[in-house]
Amino acid sequence: MIATGTDIKPVEIVIFLRLVKSRSFFEQMKGRGVRIIAPDDLKAVTPDAVAKDHFVIVDAVGVCEAEKTDSRPMEKKPSVSFEKLLQAVALGSTDADVLSSVAARIARMEHRVSGDDEKKIRTVSGGLGLCALSGRLVEALDPDRHMEQAKADLGIPPDSDQPVAESAVRPPPRDSSRRR
Repeated sequence: MIATGTDIKPVEIVIFLRLVKSRSFFEQMKGRGVRIIAPDDLKAVTPDAVAKDHFVIVDAVGVCEAEKTDSRPMEKKPSVSFEKLLQAVALGSTDADVLSSVAARIARMEHRVSGDDEKKIRTVSGGLGLCALSGRLVEALDPDRHMEQAKADLGIPPDSDQPVAESAVRPPPRDSSRRR
């Protein structure tokens, strides 16, 4: 594995010996082989080469055929304080970046809270701990879950290709006259 920012010599063979699930990480690794190089620089490492016109991928574990995910960091607003993020949520914000950042920070808190604080959290959350709360926030951000729920609410089988009206997937508008 070659770390980002490392100055490397010409890459003619990319070997995958471990499964890579992240699409962007996979593309970055393949991209090392795609890089062009001056013929003289290539000859310095492969004396009989005339020019780099291809590279070889050796896939020992099936990375090229495996499904990959578009992973992104959960923390979208690292410069915003946790207090401000919670205020935004309390005021009704459903911004995905805000909720994702709250979920990431709650997940990191799990191992830092005292036993008494954990009990208080479980009491006010209906028995959920920090890890479960964080997980629920992440699930709430998943558009596929919204689609599954909309299909269930409308009595459409989950594997059906029947379209679901966009209004059935979106959460209902909040009652702004109701205060928390």
